[in-house]
Amino acid sequence: LNMVLMAMASVPRGGTVTVTVSGEEFLARARGERARVPDAIAQVLAGAADLSSLDARLVQPYYARLLAASAGLGLTMAMDGDDVVVRAGGPQSAG
Repeated sequence: LNMVLMAMASVPRGGTVTVTVSGEEFLARARGERARVPDAIAQVLAGAADLSSLDARLVQPYYARLLAASAGLGLTMAMDGDDVVVRAGGPQSAG
């Protein structure tokens, strides 16, 4: 669910989010006008955010990152063409 919320945050003008699972890889792909990776979410996923700056919209990526790490998975959010892809997959070093 947190990955879906992260994907939804990347299409502020609306769009579609498609979720796929293949083996140990989970993808949430967001497609919409002006899709982008929000800077604050990118910082949280990189472990570079100040924890005192976490708010209601940043708690999802924070906990998703912790959960993925506890399962030995990497978690990324990146542009793929005009789409934003949130990916959780193993091993952690690949994400």
